[in-house]
This record gives sequence, structure tokens and C-alpha cells, in this order.
Amino acid sequence: MCIIGLFTSIECYVNDIIPENFNYVVSQTKKTEIYNKEQIQRNIPFMEKLTKVLPKALDGKNFFQHRTSTNAHIYKLKELRDDIVHIKSDRTGQNNIDILKRLLGFQYDETFQAVFK
Repeated sequence: MCIIGLFTSIECYVNDIIPENFNYVVSQTKKTEIYNKEQIQRNIPFMEKLTKVLPKALDGKNFFQHRTSTNAHIYKLKELRDDIVHIKSDRTGQNNIDILKRLLGFQYDETFQAVFK
């Protein structure tokens, strides 16, 4: 639960700092999509929020433009959270064993510090 709770707190914070009147525009060849804050929260994937939405919403501040040791912890946290929430079954139980090993070896302290930076 620690992994899921920690990730949820990050996602909540990311959603909270998006300005109320902000619109995220996605232009494609044949269409343009415009998302308001509520639509961003519900329909834009977390990593897109970090790498594309927030830099536009926060006047170009892009903390995830380059991979650093700090944001690498957040990437790993999201990956582990996704694997826990969307666990795939197998006949051998190897998926469960692999996730348990990752949980035991996860860098909790470093990840907590990365989240609070």
C-alpha cells in the first residue's frame, strides 16, 4: 500500500498545481483537442502530465526534461505501482515473485526524498 499511496499523493499534487483556467492543447494533423483542468485530470496519462502539461501550465518549468536520479525514482515508483495494480496472472506465480522481489529491493527512502523535492 505504501507504493500506491505514495504514487497517489504525487498524482494528486500534479493535478492540484494545474491552474484552474489552464487549457492543454494537443494539435494533430487532422484535429486539435483542447482539455480543461478536469479533462486533463481524468484523461491525460500521468507521464504526459509531467512531461508536457506541467511545462506548459507552469511557464516552461520542466523538471522532467532530462532524466536525473531524482526523477528516476519517480519513474520507478510509477512503474512498480502500475505492475502492482495491473498484475498479470501466470501459472507459475513468477509475476508475483518478481513483484515481491522488487518491493523488497525498492529504494523507499530515496524515493520519499525524491517525491518531496
